[in-house]
Amino acid sequence: IMAALLGAQFGEMRRRLRARKRELEGALDRIQELANRDSLTGLYNRRYAQELIDHHVHLKDRNHRPLAMALIDLDHFKRVNDEHGHAMGDRVLQAFAQQARQVTRDADIVARWGGEEFLIVMPETSAEGAALLLDRLREALATVCVSEDVPTLRILFSAGIAEHGPGESSDQTLHRADLALYQAKSAGRHRSVLATV
Repeated sequence: IMAALLGAQFGEMRRRLRARKRELEGALDRIQELANRDSLTGLYNRRYAQELIDHHVHLKDRNHRPLAMALIDLDHFKRVNDEHGHAMGDRVLQAFAQQARQVTRDADIVARWGGEEFLIVMPETSAEGAALLLDRLREALATVCVSEDVPTLRILFSAGIAEHGPGESSDQTLHRADLALYQAKSAGRHRSVLATV
């Protein structure tokens, strides 16, 4: 009887330990997810996005499939904050993030790169394909009303697009995308520019 009682107690302890382990693993997964996300937009943060980029660059170099990156900067964002307040600026960032998630594929990486700057990494996509995706994003944003209080407020953006080149590091690709973004802003904003190789 004593052996059966001890066996039952051990069985119950093992069951409780397994349940506790599952709870701890779930909590750890949630903490990891929070550490990888931007708290305002819910998009990946820059640090985690860089890890994902490096992974995709490695895959691209192995399978020789195209990989495009787009650096995006919201046009006149400072003016939104100055004229309508930082809470409205936050709503603009959130609205952009929501539309970017809806327009992109599950395989794409959408990240808040910093401030009002975003990054979209598109595996198996050429620079031209990336430009088409950004056109769809512009169309989607054109219909978004950020606030009933400011019905004329629209989200516009400039973008620099670079296709990852053979033997190129992710930093080099991002640098080319950044130069193209600068050209887009210099040319009058609200446009995409494809980087030169």
